[in-house]
Amino acid sequence: MLKHFLLGSVVALALAACGGSDNPDPRDSLRDRLYCNQSNRPNTTANVIVYCLDTNDLPLSGGCEANVSNVENQHVALAESGPLGPGGLSGWRCMWAANGQSGVADGTPVVLADATAFICCVGEQTLR
Repeated sequence: MLKHFLLGSVVALALAACGGSDNPDPRDSLRDRLYCNQSNRPNTTANVIVYCLDTNDLPLSGGCEANVSNVENQHVALAESGPLGPGGLSGWRCMWAANGQSGVADGTPVVLADATAFICCVGEQTLR
């Protein structure tokens, strides 16, 4: 569901930026340069990270999705959802953490098998 929202937001942004008239406009290529990626491979630190395809691509939005209802005896919450820092490929990081059985947030990272990170980007040629 989240990826449909993200893709819809990106398409709406592209249509607004491109005008939508019948006149040829060089910005029309923006629609061709929009894309979204996803990853569902948590690494050993319980992060799920997804990247844009090129170091010159501009990240527009990202998000995280997971089913936390199958984690026993813990309250699991999304602890981090945001862009990666500068340098290299632009990316989006997601991390889930557990609150202990006592309900106190201890921030213990949790690896979720079905966790997914999404990112939508604009290809570098639209930035010229």
